Amino acid sequence: NGPVLRWPVSVMGGRVAIGGSAAGVWAWVGAEGFTSLAGRPWTAVAGPTFADVPRAEGYNVDAVHYTADARLFLAASMVTGDKQVRRRVFVREGEAWRQVVAEMGVFGRTEQAFVVGDRAGEVFIGLSGLYRYDGTTATLLTPDLDVQGLSRRADGGAVALTPTAVVSYSAAGVRLGQVALPPVRAYFTRVHQTAAGVVRVANPSGWVMRYTP
Repeated sequence: NGPVLRWPVSVMGGRVAIGGSAAGVWAWVGAEGFTSLAGRPWTAVAGPTFADVPRAEGYNVDAVHYTADARLFLAASMVTGDKQVRRRVFVREGEAWRQVVAEMGVFGRTEQAFVVGDRAGEVFIGLSGLYRYDGTTATLLTPDLDVQGLSRRADGGAVALTPTAVVSYSAAGVRLGQVALPPVRAYFTRVHQTAAGVVRVANPSGWVMRYTP
């Protein structure tokens, strides 16, 4: 039970990506940028730009995340005229956007992007590798991890899902260990780890598997 969110009419025609926390809710509404429910009335904000792409045709928003201390993150990807795939993660501080992660993607491949964390200095970012953002700089913890799913642990750390394993990290970004996925013909896309260490993975068909240490 709770309040019903009614989107402005302009949202209904576009692709909506939503990120929220105790600080409020932000929704990406396509070319029109962001709209916010962090306060009343709805507040419109323009999205970031790919400053290093001279022939920009627009970008796809892959993830929106809003921390409890009111930092707005956006992960986006763009295909340039020469078929290069630029992947970027931005954070909005005050009235300005700042780029925190830049990667090159693979043309023709659908790649996931994930941003998790309650506070701006405790954010994990999953692209083709896993990053930890300390509030100023994003440090690459593990390159070429091929992150398929990412969730926050109860202790502030993160648990990452790859095509072959589940990898756990502490709140400081220290790798704690990994558990190999069973050799089944299933494509898992979601992961969760309890404080007791129980790991669950799920696929889009609703198949859930549990691993207990």
